[in-house]
Amino acid sequence: MSDPSALALESSSRVGVIGGGPAVSFFSYFPLDMAQGVGMEVQVDMYPRRVHDDPVLAFRILQRTSQRIRELHDKLVRMKAGR
Repeated sequence: MSDPSALALESSSRVGVIGGGPAVSFFSYFPLDMAQGVGMEVQVDMYPRRVHDDPVLAFRILQRTSQRIRELHDKLVRMKAGR
């Protein structure tokens, strides 16, 4: 996974969110909303238990997910500016 562009979201991509409770529910809303804004469908999977088993894995997944959300947001901004 050394090439971040290989992880770009496409329609029907799956996003894994690790954690539980209201914060994870709130965070999970954003990839769905951003994807819908650019006409894509993504699936969000939540993994509440694994955070306690492997916090490094949790950090890496959340880091990659947040990067993808920023990229999707930038794409949406560019698309709206092009109108």
